[in-house]
Amino acid sequence: MQRLANMLEIADTTRHKKVPKYVVELWNDPGYCFKMQMIYQKKKSIIQSPEERLKEIDEEIVALQMKYHCEHYLDAFKAYNGDDMDDPTDYWNWQDLEEERSQILRDIKEN
Repeated sequence: MQRLANMLEIADTTRHKKVPKYVVELWNDPGYCFKMQMIYQKKKSIIQSPEERLKEIDEEIVALQMKYHCEHYLDAFKAYNGDDMDDPTDYWNWQDLEEERSQILRDIKEN
């Protein structure tokens, strides 16, 4: 185990970046990881331009279109209503992405 100049224990890694050992322990805590992901997403949404977000949304929608071989979530899930599915994650994510995409396009047109 190595120590940084400020005397923090660090985990041995194969990369050049050193990770403080306490961070490795926090990564193993699902609750903490979820909170950190939420903070990251919020910060990203603040600094991300609408055009960047639109590009990201389009990439996610294309991945879903390829997965389900359909152009729209209503086509992919026409036999389901979302509440009756065992795992409706893709249904709701795709629906939310389509709604967010429409809202961003409206906002861009208004400005």
